[in-house]
Amino acid sequence: MVKVAGMITGDPFWTAQMEQIYIRRNNEYILVPRVGDHLILLGQPENVEKKLRNLKELYTSGLDPKEWNEYQVINLKYENQIICSRNRSL
Repeated sequence: MVKVAGMITGDPFWTAQMEQIYIRRNNEYILVPRVGDHLILLGQPENVEKKLRNLKELYTSGLDPKEWNEYQVINLKYENQIICSRNRSL
């Protein structure tokens, strides 16, 4: 938790974007952004830098800000994949 929180608070972009971090019983992390009506399923706290880099790329180059509310979950659990879904099943 300390490592992930430190990565978020240590970067002005993520500090502005993220509001909360939840840890599920299976040790998967869920991030709650300030903007948009979606959750970010980070998964296990492994390769967090890469996952956040991919998410930042999605935010800055992939999704138009108008599209952020079209998805309920952005899933970063899997290596080299970002899965955006309209269904909030975690």
